Amino acid sequence: MKKILLIEDEEKIRKIVKTALEMEGYEVILSVNGKSGIETVRLNRPDIVLLDIMLPDISGIDVCRSLKSDREYELIPIIMLTALDDLKNIVEGLSAGANDYVAKPFDMPELLARTKSHLKMKELNDLARREEEKKSKTNLKKRKQAENALNDSEDRYKLFVQALPDIVFTISIEGHFVFINDFVDRWGYKPEEIIGKHFSEVIHPDDVESVSRFFVLQKQKGKATGDEKAPKLFDERRTKDLEIRFIRKNPKGAGKDSAATYGLVTAYGEMSSAGLYEDHQEKKLIGTVGIIRDTTGQKRAEENQAQSLEELNQKIKELERFKNITIGREKRIIELKKKVKELEKKLN
Repeated sequence: MKKILLIEDEEKIRKIVKTALEMEGYEVILSVNGKSGIETVRLNRPDIVLLDIMLPDISGIDVCRSLKSDREYELIPIIMLTALDDLKNIVEGLSAGANDYVAKPFDMPELLARTKSHLKMKELNDLARREEEKKSKTNLKKRKQAENALNDSEDRYKLFVQALPDIVFTISIEGHFVFINDFVDRWGYKPEEIIGKHFSEVIHPDDVESVSRFFVLQKQKGKATGDEKAPKLFDERRTKDLEIRFIRKNPKGAGKDSAATYGLVTAYGEMSSAGLYEDHQEKKLIGTVGIIRDTTGQKRAEENQAQSLEELNQKIKELERFKNITIGREKRIIELKKKVKELEKKLN
């Protein structure tokens, strides 16, 4: 049974309207002033309010404004009861949020028809709100599930990244490390020692200008490079197989001046990177994600091989020189022997 609250201070009108509504099968709750009417709404949550504008304590317009400003009651329809010629209050009432008005003296069929119409509209509004709340709860549940799945995915990704035999990193658009995996300990660092630093702080000073976007792009202004001739940069979104030198952390016990005494302790790496985007559709670049393969062992082997080859070439040159010296000496000996024989013949 639908509940209707009638807020009306005139007893005669209350009785007439109450009787007519009850004959239609509605439950009618009565209130004689504005303040008690607001309280009745909070206690009984009626399906519709029939509200007189002229009340003994506060105006029906204030009652309407109070109820419509509260999300709990804003969907309860309010039909204002007012004098036919009271245009000013009708406008104010509708502006305060009233759904409709009926002029006194009442045409009861009209009042009943409008009441029935707004009750039907309230049913539809209530249904829409329930569907919205249900959808909101479903979306919240799905979002929570998605967040949990994302967290699980991120955990698996972190485990995967930490297990890689390469250095994986992320730098911001400004060039500061925001993530680096544990493999960086190969160069003597802990991840927390690198995060927050600018990449130029761990690259060999002689290489910084040739791999930094800040320096290189200034030199490339006005030049069309294309993908093939594009410079290989550390903080760029399309770098592949960039060979670069890194500064190792000084070994424990080496002292503060060890780098100055023995030169920079260098590690070698081959880096590939890609752009990191906040919105892939709008392509808003927010940083760079990259992988560095430690090629120090390979580089050292190449250096040792080159050094060995150089030493071998030196030895070959020494042998050639020795050979030339030896051959020249033998020739002189042969010539001397000839001269000795010639002298012997003359003496004989």
